[in-house]
Amino acid sequence: MTKKKPARSRNPLNMRQLEKGGPFVLSPMPCSSRRREYFQRANRILGAYATITAYSGKGQEAVENAAAANQINDDTPIRFGMGEHTIQTSYRRIRAAFSKAGGQLTNQVFLYVYGNFEAFLTDLCHDALLALGSAEPLQEATSLTVMTRWRGKLDRINEKFGLGLGKRRYVAAYQQLDMGFLGRATTDPIEFLQAMAEFRHRLVHSAGRADAKLLSEYPQSGLKAGEVIELPFGLPFGIHFFFVPLTDLIDGAFATKFGWQRPLTAVEELVDANFPFE
Repeated sequence: MTKKKPARSRNPLNMRQLEKGGPFVLSPMPCSSRRREYFQRANRILGAYATITAYSGKGQEAVENAAAANQINDDTPIRFGMGEHTIQTSYRRIRAAFSKAGGQLTNQVFLYVYGNFEAFLTDLCHDALLALGSAEPLQEATSLTVMTRWRGKLDRINEKFGLGLGKRRYVAAYQQLDMGFLGRATTDPIEFLQAMAEFRHRLVHSAGRADAKLLSEYPQSGLKAGEVIELPFGLPFGIHFFFVPLTDLIDGAFATKFGWQRPLTAVEELVDANFPFE
């Protein structure tokens, strides 16, 4: 007799709609101070991604309108300032560069979103080590969260602090979510996290190109050997949502162990005073 899989929820993160016909946002969530900081950084990263995209679209529209009106052509010189530096090129070259800019921007934002989770985990370990009387909490926390594959890293943290976390609890937290990376599905969030780590390594250390090992592991990715990797536009938002149950599970385990408060927090309101993105 086989066990029937639970039905997938159409709204697994229990998001709420701000207004009729309007966008959905995460419902208020229990957050330690470190999880609040995590979401604040995420809002800043993704807010910048969204606004750069919006302004780029308006700029592209203005330039294309100028080209249509014969005000500029492929050989028209383009000059603009970058702080103390000046870039001069032609409209042809700037158009060619812009056609690849979305993929490059998405790749970089992916690295920030992934790094935000690493920072969150390191911060939790730091605070726990400080509570345990460590003389070098930052150094010890960094040692716990670097090197090693994610399975071993999380097992090491669990053993160090006695958090009661294991594969079953991680998998259970993701029963309602569909996870897939480059065409390969999984039910294990740590396997998904490791796939992201390996992808991040290629973006940073392999000139951002697909290699034979990546293609053998993800034959359905559609990539070719030596091809520059460009993530689909908008993917960083999906990656951010993937981290929601994971940060909740880990944050809750640390808070229970060390007695930290986790008041309900409206995540969409966690923005810097000088960055009023809504």
